[in-house]
Amino acid sequence: GTKTASGRPILANDPHLAPVLPAHWYLAHLETPEWSVVGGSIPGIPGFGFGHNRHAAWGVTAGLIDTTDLFVEEVGADGASVRRGDEFVACEVRTEAIEIKGSASEHVEVLITDRGPVVGPA
Repeated sequence: GTKTASGRPILANDPHLAPVLPAHWYLAHLETPEWSVVGGSIPGIPGFGFGHNRHAAWGVTAGLIDTTDLFVEEVGADGASVRRGDEFVACEVRTEAIEIKGSASEHVEVLITDRGPVVGPA
């Protein structure tokens, strides 16, 4: 802390991501009587990749790793198979409960393929 006027440390952060539109990060400030957090989150992800609160600061780096694959699946007319080559192969169909605060749970059927779950209908 001898390098700053306040005596507190400084956090420098570089996630190694190119500037793009739309931006990778959504900047937000959440505050309640008990806590406050300011930082950047990825849209749709409940959390802050970098930011600070009243007690700590954190960052993320080397954000270049390939962690996502996207496949466009052709679902069979039965809703329980997907095309692989010239044929349709059967898949597992699971019923998942989505809990909704203040409301009844919603139940959705999820098609599980060899490549992972199908997020939603086309």
